Amino acid sequence: MTFSLTITLDQTAVSNINAAGQAITLAQSVTAIAESAADGISSRDSTAATAIAWLAFSPFEKNTVSWGGDLGLYATTTPLDPGSVLAINSHTAEQNPIQLGFVYTFANNVFTSAAGTGDAYVVDNQESQQQGAFSFGLLSTATVNSSPSTGPLDALPMLSNQDGFFYPPTAVYIFLSSASQNGTVLPVIPSGALELDLTSGSLDADVCFNDTTNEFFVCSN
Repeated sequence: MTFSLTITLDQTAVSNINAAGQAITLAQSVTAIAESAADGISSRDSTAATAIAWLAFSPFEKNTVSWGGDLGLYATTTPLDPGSVLAINSHTAEQNPIQLGFVYTFANNVFTSAAGTGDAYVVDNQESQQQGAFSFGLLSTATVNSSPSTGPLDALPMLSNQDGFFYPPTAVYIFLSSASQNGTVLPVIPSGALELDLTSGSLDADVCFNDTTNEFFVCSN
């Protein structure tokens, strides 16, 4: 899987955005579900994962962002309050991307894995509730203007002895925000965000910026 974006702005837009202390912000669409089992009966609590600023960076006139399909899992104890920046307290090994269907057990503050089958990345939270409230999600690294940048894609609160199912991202959103760091908790994905589909497994898009609406759009050929 290969995904690449070229994001072009004019000089006035770059100056205005930087003066306002705002950033080009990318978020990804992830479906996540926490599930508990009791007495052999599955009780499913379907929860939309919290929106997170995956990447946030100050713009140049020409910006390049590229990433592949490799993902990791992470755990955080940061409360999911809008504006908070998630601390990555623990994560799977960077040299071993997570695999669909595999179950990743989180215990003693670390992840271990076991093979399996399925269409989701699975977290088995075996931390005791006394350890604090944990949220889990997917983690992805991109190259932004020639520099590596890693950020969480989503955040799902999970209780002890629950399984979390995280499905592959289906879209990337591009918009402006005052989130200055990767991993900032967002209240919502703005309705005016540019949405680009990722389900084909590849993306090569030229993105432009409208100085009047302060929104991004796919450039005309």
